Amino acid sequence: MYVKMIFRDVKRSFKDYLIYIITLIISITLFYAFLSISSENYKPDISPEYNINLLSDGMKMAICLITCLVVFLIKYVNNYMLLRKKKKIAIEIILGMERDTIAKLFLGETFVLGVIALAFGVFSGNLLSQFVSAMLLKTYGSEFKIEWEIYPDIAFLTIVFFLLCFIIIGFSNYLTISKMKIIELVNSEKMNEDISQNDRGLSMLTVIYMIIMLYATSVGISNYNLYYSNGFPLVVRSMFWSIILFPFLNILVMLIKLIVLRKGNFPKLRDVLMILQIPTIISFASVFIVYSRFYIAFGDRMTYILFLISCSSYFIFLLFHFIASAISNIRIKNKAITYRGENLFLFGQIITKLPTFTKTMSLICITIILSITIFISVPILEGWMFGFLEIRSLYDVQVFSQYNRTRNIDEVNSLDYTAIEDYMNRNHIDRSWECLVELYLTKSEEFTDRKVDDFPILAMSLSDYNAMRVENHLNPIYLENDEFVTQWHTIASDSEINKFISEHGLLETDRGVLKLSGLKAINENIGENLFNNYTNVVYVLPDEIAMELFPVSLNYYINTKNSIPYRTAEALDQYFDEQFPDQEEGVRYSIRIRTLQRNGTYKDSFILKASMIYLSVVLMIICFTILALQQLHDASNFKYRFNVLHKIGVDQKQINRLIFRQLGFNFGLPTVIAAILSGIYGFFLIKLLDAQISAYMISDDIMKQILFVVLLILSLILVYFALTWYLFRRSVRC
Repeated sequence: MYVKMIFRDVKRSFKDYLIYIITLIISITLFYAFLSISSENYKPDISPEYNINLLSDGMKMAICLITCLVVFLIKYVNNYMLLRKKKKIAIEIILGMERDTIAKLFLGETFVLGVIALAFGVFSGNLLSQFVSAMLLKTYGSEFKIEWEIYPDIAFLTIVFFLLCFIIIGFSNYLTISKMKIIELVNSEKMNEDISQNDRGLSMLTVIYMIIMLYATSVGISNYNLYYSNGFPLVVRSMFWSIILFPFLNILVMLIKLIVLRKGNFPKLRDVLMILQIPTIISFASVFIVYSRFYIAFGDRMTYILFLISCSSYFIFLLFHFIASAISNIRIKNKAITYRGENLFLFGQIITKLPTFTKTMSLICITIILSITIFISVPILEGWMFGFLEIRSLYDVQVFSQYNRTRNIDEVNSLDYTAIEDYMNRNHIDRSWECLVELYLTKSEEFTDRKVDDFPILAMSLSDYNAMRVENHLNPIYLENDEFVTQWHTIASDSEINKFISEHGLLETDRGVLKLSGLKAINENIGENLFNNYTNVVYVLPDEIAMELFPVSLNYYINTKNSIPYRTAEALDQYFDEQFPDQEEGVRYSIRIRTLQRNGTYKDSFILKASMIYLSVVLMIICFTILALQQLHDASNFKYRFNVLHKIGVDQKQINRLIFRQLGFNFGLPTVIAAILSGIYGFFLIKLLDAQISAYMISDDIMKQILFVVLLILSLILVYFALTWYLFRRSVRC
């Protein structure tokens, strides 16, 4: 009997639950697709240099953690379904049906819908897994071939995970129905909301924000005392003053409101606060610009990231409250707009839900910004990781030493890598090229200089330098006996290089003074570990000069005839740790093996990329689902209004146009504002990281990602908008 009634209710309510089913299918599809590459049965055709099994645990952990957001979404949608059912439940209770029976029917109904969504989701997830596989193989530099294969272990994990979600949420709904009072069920549909809640909520948020600004002011004062100096340029001094002044002005405006102004004037204060947030946001953002341009050792950057996020979020809340207030004022004061066509009815629809409008739209806008920001960050972070990998793993094997944890000169003079050569000979690792590179101090007394902001710049011989250039398909250079040239790290900016060159035309060494060669500065990549700590440059000196200087580091570079397999690379890394153990004091030895570095970077890069894309899509789905369900809830509540509108002579075509405008406003406003603010943030991020982007990334990749984001948002919003428009019209049809 229960089964028959459950399937009857499912059949009757299927169209009402269309948003729920579509959302579940998308969520299950994404879960299955992104986890498919962690399956034991997933065996892509890649080089033995890579170990794909490294991805499995990391992917499962990342995707399952993010899917907790989907659980929240399922719970939210279930609450909406329960809300739609409350009046029906009240009637059934009045007619004598037991609460336990009603709860079981609702539990069975949602469970059946979940099983239907699971079936479609696993199937479509198998299709989408081809895209994820292609993304993975592109990361590993392998060719993608379509292979239709079902992964039983991932299908089982998907089914178990979501069935558990349905059972837990269903049991929660069961308890909720069991405790509901009939009067609450009958009066569950509240037509109008208390607009006074709008300002009360914002006032509480303002008080919290002022506490944050008070803390920001104290941090700004402490930073001023620590870092401020008259020797800084005007732009740096302006930054130090702004991070104190603007947070203090926020506090001052709030105090004026509390002490002087009447409560009725708060909207004017709100506008002042909203405008004030713009210079406050700029002042917090300037901290990162100053740090990247002037290399000030600013110790509170993470704190200022939190300040920047808080300020931006508060600005968005104020902006939507301003829009809500503007709509109310237009309706009252601008009669020409209010009484044009069906605008009076449209204004009434929007104003009725102002408290929900401001809170929901603000949160949705912030979430969409977060989602877009994550998407924009994907190519930047991925390009950064791969670009940095190419610099770090320029050679198959790199062994190098650092002297900054020893003061024993004898230990520095006894550097030797014979053990590595012997190991490679014993294990038949054929070398196509190798080079031992000594790095020198230009003046021996600099051996004890260990200041972070003034570490000595190392030097290398011309012959070693040219050997590395030739191996990297670069032309050798030539120097006179009294000349030197500078080799720069690829991330060094032009301004940094030009400033250094202008101040270092001569170089004092233990073997005399050298002059800068006509080549001056070279920033072609020949390796990342030539540079001393906290420096981006190394001197290149004639051999006769370099050989007479004090050596402090020894680097050993090797290229092999064939790529080193993963297991062989692991064994070499373990052998190195045994021969050169890390220690608190003394020379520190390190090894970089291209195979291991690539595996680690490819694994981290793909997990990061897949997780960020998955998280971003999930956040967008949550936003558009909440938007859609709120509109559909309004549709059921406002059915009487649309019926009245129809009875006074408004035809169905005009009503449909009204619905379209109402939905367009509610869907479009947070999306457009989020897109504009995300564009501003993206521009700031790209400008802030322009040195890293130019060194490691391709700008076309960033533009492709931005285009992908735009297409994804348009696709999702069109799907949810179309579904909502169809269901809304169906709910209010006269």
